[in-house]
Amino acid sequence: MQLETERLLLREFVKNDVPAVLAYASDPETVKHMPLGPGDARPLVISAIKEAKAKRREAFYLAVVLKETGQVIGSGGITMEKDRFGRRYVNGEVSWILRREYWNRGYGTELAAELLRFGFDELNLHRISAYCDAQNVGLVRVMEHCGMQREGTLRDVVLDRDECWCDQYVYAILSTPRTPVKST
Repeated sequence: MQLETERLLLREFVKNDVPAVLAYASDPETVKHMPLGPGDARPLVISAIKEAKAKRREAFYLAVVLKETGQVIGSGGITMEKDRFGRRYVNGEVSWILRREYWNRGYGTELAAELLRFGFDELNLHRISAYCDAQNVGLVRVMEHCGMQREGTLRDVVLDRDECWCDQYVYAILSTPRTPVKST
């Protein structure tokens, strides 16, 4: 599976991607608001490869490659959730990370927009959400730029690396505007 934007290629992970993932997972500033660390690089890639081979895929974890150089500069993904009756996938959750040197260049917005497009147009999801540390202003800007709306704040839900409790924002976007339910 492969997705493409103007400047990025989103493709399945391969084992040779571990050093690239290790590079951004080892940068404290890049992973400041994320649970990812250097020890997670290999398991992340192996898990993504395993999920790509699943018969009934529920998640897409993709390497983010800069088309111009072929370099892996991050990862992004979408996981799916079935309706409460287990009939079909209706909701998704997106997440992504980019190497710090690629921040503030529009890559995050380009990546997020493509993940949302994929979720709505190809996976036929109705709602896609994302969570972020309330202090991650860059990620908040990206989500809002992509049309996602803040739905709420989860207070003291994440214990960060410094053993401090952090708030987390919940953002989401719907495939179509909400239609009111008609009363009879």
